[in-house]
Amino acid sequence: FRGLEITVAAMKRFHSNAELQLQGCGLLHNLAYDSELKEKVLDAGAQEVAEAALGHKAPAVQKIGEMLLKQMQTAPTPANDVFDTIFAMRRTEPTAEGKGAPKKGGGRAGPSVRSQAAKWVQDELASNVSQTTAGDESGG
Repeated sequence: FRGLEITVAAMKRFHSNAELQLQGCGLLHNLAYDSELKEKVLDAGAQEVAEAALGHKAPAVQKIGEMLLKQMQTAPTPANDVFDTIFAMRRTEPTAEGKGAPKKGGGRAGPSVRSQAAKWVQDELASNVSQTTAGDESGG
């Protein structure tokens, strides 16, 4: 499965999409936290997209790019996993139903840019799955 490569390709293709850069860097950061996956994350091109994120116009993208680079250069430890802390806080915070729910159609990226990026990723994933299942059916 080429999920990492598709993620990196989407990040390169839609570099100006801040939401995609944030989510992509976050995914790569979290996967790189696992020492067994770190090499695969590096091979997929995480170093390049992290360095590109440092030059992004959105400060949040710059910061997460910096965090990804740091994660790529350090041995995994619970102390340097910022996302684990964030997710732990979200699990323990009481929330009222509907409060804090994402707004429909809004966000950092305009709907057209977001939908273009999402469609491209969906098409790539569908193509990859089709190729994989076709190979399985032919015995290869």
